[in-house]
Amino acid sequence: GRGITVTEVWCESDGGTPAINLQRDDGTPANILTVNFSCTTSGATGTIDTNEDNVADTQRIDFIMVTAGGTAKRVTVVIRYQIDP
Repeated sequence: GRGITVTEVWCESDGGTPAINLQRDDGTPANILTVNFSCTTSGATGTIDTNEDNVADTQRIDFIMVTAGGTAKRVTVVIRYQIDP
């Protein structure tokens, strides 16, 4: 495996405004996004915390549903990244 650098996180829901975050988990989870952000039916892009955007090949990314946001039944999350050299 190889490490990655997260460059963008995009989220869309089928309704409501669910709030999410992602965590880089190296044994002590840390938020990849600077703040929890609300997904929308038209899609939204979160702000990356540049101190937590590097994910080593031995680490994982955890999805956190902070709040379900009412009527949402589906949340789609897309992570754009670069493979580290």
